[in-house]
Amino acid sequence: ITAPCYQEKLGHPLLFSSQLLPELKQISDSSLGLREIVKKHSSKLTTVEFATPEVLIDVNNKAAYLRALEDTSL
Repeated sequence: ITAPCYQEKLGHPLLFSSQLLPELKQISDSSLGLREIVKKHSSKLTTVEFATPEVLIDVNNKAAYLRALEDTSL
């Protein structure tokens, strides 16, 4: 797993090895989803430090995307 980070906080997007595909296919609403997979494989996590906080923006849906576009603090 490779993740961008800003001030030691993981950001987006996360990149997963194809070896994790079977686990990724098992994600459900009842599980913690990607967080659980990242936690389970944290010893293999590679981070790429960014100098700006844009990597922390989470745009999982259209509303979040539109809010991010309007955010003038970035």
